[in-house]
Amino acid sequence: MLSTMSDRIYAEENSKAPAVVFIVPYRNRIQHKYFFSNYMPSIMKDYNDNYEIYFSHQCDARSFNRGGTKNIGFLAVKAKYPNAYKDITFVFNDIDTLPFTNIFDYIATHGVVKHFYGFQYALGGIVSMTGADFEKTNGFPSFWGWGMEDNVLQTRCEKVGLKIDRSQFYPIGSPNILQFFDGVSRLINRKDPWRATHDNGIDGIRTIHKLEYTIDKESKNPLDNIHTVASDKIFIVNIDTFMTATRFEHDNYYEYDLREPPRKIIHPDRVKTNKSLNTTDDWSNIPFYPTAEKKREMIQQYGQAKAEEIIEYSYNNSTDPTRPVLPPGPSNQSSVSRQNPATSATATFIPPNVNKFSPAYARIIGAKPKATASANIRLGGLY
Repeated sequence: MLSTMSDRIYAEENSKAPAVVFIVPYRNRIQHKYFFSNYMPSIMKDYNDNYEIYFSHQCDARSFNRGGTKNIGFLAVKAKYPNAYKDITFVFNDIDTLPFTNIFDYIATHGVVKHFYGFQYALGGIVSMTGADFEKTNGFPSFWGWGMEDNVLQTRCEKVGLKIDRSQFYPIGSPNILQFFDGVSRLINRKDPWRATHDNGIDGIRTIHKLEYTIDKESKNPLDNIHTVASDKIFIVNIDTFMTATRFEHDNYYEYDLREPPRKIIHPDRVKTNKSLNTTDDWSNIPFYPTAEKKREMIQQYGQAKAEEIIEYSYNNSTDPTRPVLPPGPSNQSSVSRQNPATSATATFIPPNVNKFSPAYARIIGAKPKATASANIRLGGLY
C-alpha cells in the first residue's frame, strides 16, 4: 500500500515538474531582469509552457557569489521537485545574455552537457544539463571573487565523464546572441585562480550550509519590483544567508578593470577595497584606461614614467573613458581631457589682422552656425 502511494506521489510530481528550468544568478540588474522576463517567453514558445525561470537572488551585502547563487538555485528547485529534479534540464543562463530568437534545443540528455554561448575553455554564458549530471559534478565552486567558476565546471564535467556538446555553440561576439553591457569593473580575489587550478571538487553544492531562502513571486529588493512581468513561470529565489567552503571575510578583494591585462588579477597594483556591492549606477562615469596602442603613443609623447603617472591619475579622476587627464602641477596647467580634438592635433594659424567676429575668422577656426529650425510647426500644422 505504501509503495503504491509513493509511486502515485512520484508520478504526480513528475507530471507537475517542468521539462526545463532556467537558473539565472541575480543581484541589482533591474533593467536586465525586466528585459529577460519579457523576452524569454517568446524564446520558449515551442515548449508549450513546460518551463520555469528562477532568478537566484543574493540578498546580502557580501560580494556577488555567482557560482554559489547558481548552486542555490539548483538546490531550491531540487527541494521543490525532489522526485523529478534529476530528469529536469537545468539551463544556467547569465542575465545579460539571450539568444536573438529560438535557435536552441535546450533539452539535455543524461551524460551530455550542452554549451550554447561563451568561450570553449569554460562552461559559462548559457549551459544546459540534467539535474543528475549537475549533481554529479558537485556544481560550481563558490568563489567570492569574479571569474573562474565556469572554467572549474568544465574541468569537473570532464573528470566525471560528461560529454560537452557544442554543436549549437555561438562564440562571444556572435550577432545571434544578445549580450548587454555590464560595466568594466570587477571585484577579484587573487587566490581564486590558484583555487581553480588546484580544484579538488569539494567546494560546491555539498559545502553550502546555513542556507536560508524562500521562493517568491517578488524580490526582497523593492527596486526589483517596480518593473515586473506577471507570469506563473517566473520565480525569485530570495537567498537571505548562506555559507560556503571559503569564508568571504577571510580574503582580500581588489577592483579589476576588464581593460587591464589578466596578469593583474594575480598581481593587482591597487590597494584592497572594502566595496562589495555593484549596481548599474557604477557603469556610468567609466574612467580612462588606454588601449595598448594609445599607451605606446603616450609613452612616446611623455616618457614611460610620466605616461604611467598620467594613466594612474586619469583612472582615479577621469569620467571620460576616451581621454586622459593630466595630474595638476606647474607644467600641467591644462587637462588633456579639455583639449579640442579638432584643434589639438595641429595648430591653426590665424592672421593677426582678422576680426574674431568676422565670417573669415569663423572659416579659419572651422566654426559652424547654430542650428535653426527648418520649419515652424504649430497646432494647426506647418507654417
